[in-house]
Amino acid sequence: MRKAFRMKYEPCKGMCYVAPEVVDLSALGENRSELKRVTQKLLDAHKPICGNEAFSYGIDFDEEHKLYVSSFIHHGKLELFSSTDLIDAIVKLCDCAIEHFNSEEGKAELSKTPGQGNDACEHGRDDDLLKFMIKHSGIETPEGVDRFVATLAK
Repeated sequence: MRKAFRMKYEPCKGMCYVAPEVVDLSALGENRSELKRVTQKLLDAHKPICGNEAFSYGIDFDEEHKLYVSSFIHHGKLELFSSTDLIDAIVKLCDCAIEHFNSEEGKAELSKTPGQGNDACEHGRDDDLLKFMIKHSGIETPEGVDRFVATLAK
């Protein structure tokens, strides 16, 4: 298996994302509405875990079986999902995390270990994270990342 995506705050680096571990969204490059939907899910899943070592997300790819395995680690618990499609793996992971953090259990976990919040991470703000995701996503941005991101807002 190889890493396809990671989102975890690491205080030694001050970031939750590093360029080689940014999920490849190039399949959505021509479908702006789907790209916007998926990146919003990633942003929403990121909000509660930013600056918090107690939570992490990952997607690994089993090349032999052509299978993506998503993981969500929270307070000693591991949630796993699988899919043969990367975008489906992302959506399943994000939907689970968002639902979890909206639940009483998720809220209790966050109150127990609130983390440092958006200022702990160089990609902590939605705009910064979105630009980082697009820059390293494999999507062509001939007019620049900032302009591309501005078109998503429309």
